[in-house]
Amino acid sequence: MRPVRRFMGEQSLFNAFLGMQVDTPEAGRARVPVPFRPELVGDPFRPALRGGLISSLVDAAGGATAWTTVEPTDPTSTIDLRGTTFCWAGWRHSSWRHG
Repeated sequence: MRPVRRFMGEQSLFNAFLGMQVDTPEAGRARVPVPFRPELVGDPFRPALRGGLISSLVDAAGGATAWTTVEPTDPTSTIDLRGTTFCWAGWRHSSWRHG
């Protein structure tokens, strides 16, 4: 599972910029935390995390999960957000998603 961790935390510069790390990869499952930073807040009046962060986190967790079941060189797909509705805000604390 080291290749999944290395890619998410070091080779994907965008994921690294957000602070994403895969901390518990196992076959068919990955946990991807993002440490809270004030600049990740999209609505300072609630305060709620930016929807783009949540979308990126869902995409990264899905990709990390897929990579736990295939070879590191196998291609994987991304998520399709066309049918996604964000109903609840992400609150000010470290966020994570399981894939």
